[in-house]
Amino acid sequence: MYADIASALTAVKSLSEFLSLAAKSKTDAAVAQKAAELSVVIVDLTSAMSAVQAKNNDLLSRNHELEQKIMEMDNWKATAEKYSLIEVSLDVFFYANNKDQSTAEPSHWLCTKCYEDHKKSIVQRESSIASGTFYVCPNCKQEFRFSPGWFGNK
Repeated sequence: MYADIASALTAVKSLSEFLSLAAKSKTDAAVAQKAAELSVVIVDLTSAMSAVQAKNNDLLSRNHELEQKIMEMDNWKATAEKYSLIEVSLDVFFYANNKDQSTAEPSHWLCTKCYEDHKKSIVQRESSIASGTFYVCPNCKQEFRFSPGWFGNK
């Protein structure tokens, strides 16, 4: 499409140069009048072609953005399918990587808030005290506390 527009612009320029020469070499008033009219048409055509080219560039850019979003959604969908929601302590939920996955990834938990935002954020153990174990999401900084003696799915 760019080559066609470039060719058309080159042809318009050549025609414009020809008309300028014709207007200079002819003294006939009618030829000069038509050359002037054609010059106005050429300017309008050049302007319209530039507008079409700019619109085409905008559409190509938007198309690229949408393709990127689709790819990101597909990538997240593939990632999300590897996890299941589990209750690791009373009213404490995480997404855990599925056991049937043949992957070298160790078992881990994802923060539910970040998971819903399409972010893979592995919760990290912060500390353990007599009243429980504390974990934190490194992305959203949400903290989780597990009661001692309660662990696993209901």
